[in-house]
Amino acid sequence: MSKIDKLLKLVEEVNEFTPRFNTLDLISNDPGYEKVEDNRTGAFAYVNKERITAYGFRPKAKSNPSFKYKFKSIDDMDKYVQDFFNRVSSRKDDSAKNRENRRGENIANIKNLQVGDVLVYSWGYDQTNIDFFEVIKVGDKSFVMRGIYGKRAKTDDTYSYQDALIPATGDYKGEPQTKTSFSMPFGTLSKWNGKPEYQTAAGYGH
Repeated sequence: MSKIDKLLKLVEEVNEFTPRFNTLDLISNDPGYEKVEDNRTGAFAYVNKERITAYGFRPKAKSNPSFKYKFKSIDDMDKYVQDFFNRVSSRKDDSAKNRENRRGENIANIKNLQVGDVLVYSWGYDQTNIDFFEVIKVGDKSFVMRGIYGKRAKTDDTYSYQDALIPATGDYKGEPQTKTSFSMPFGTLSKWNGKPEYQTAAGYGH
């Protein structure tokens, strides 16, 4: 076993040494390993044809490999490396398509907004909180909303542990917020459907 292989084994077995002995640094400095890079994604691998061993890294990887295998033949190794590159490329394409689809859906949702629309933000971990927002301006790719107070609503199905709320349109609180998406810190905004929203009552989690 070469000195490089011994150090790599040490890196894999003793986690506390990882910051000092970087797997990628060790492999890239071993003259027995040749770097192979995929121009589509930037993913790369270090292959050793004498040991028939390969380490694969995702784009911009700085230390830990995505795989590290010893193969039975060079053909098997080359095929596995190419399959790895193809998988990374496929995921990159899928991610790009998903981002584009989300962007398109987001713009379509914004264009469907009108000034005066009320948005609901339901959030909470062990309790449910309801916040209302009124849309005060709509652009091509963004909108401006402002918080409004909620007021109690009388319903037949309200229990002691919950409050039924409807928005108090025009009763503003806080400053206007410009939004380019419906995302919020703990969930998403949705259009109010005109029905009471239920939040956890005081004393039951608030």
